[in-house]
Amino acid sequence: FAAEFLVFVGSYSSTTVPWIQGYTLLGVLGVVVTAGYILWMLQKVFYGPPLEQYDGTADADALEKVYMFALVAVIMLVGIYPAVITDVFKLGITPIVGLLGG
Repeated sequence: FAAEFLVFVGSYSSTTVPWIQGYTLLGVLGVVVTAGYILWMLQKVFYGPPLEQYDGTADADALEKVYMFALVAVIMLVGIYPAVITDVFKLGITPIVGLLGG
């Protein structure tokens, strides 16, 4: 997402900490491994054969799918375009920062 990308780009280009590029690459590797693990886990949960104890469980109905799609859409929107939320926070934080002298 945008925030992670900016953090990694900023830390990689920094010169204040020795070996920061190595630490940044370790962080990127951690994000990649975590994403791979999550995708592997989701594959096992959603695409694996169902356990016998869940044979009587019904699939999600249309309304549950609508709620799930809406939640995923909001998560993706905020992840790709975080200004949707940060602009709202900025309205409240700016006066406080002004009082603190920033």
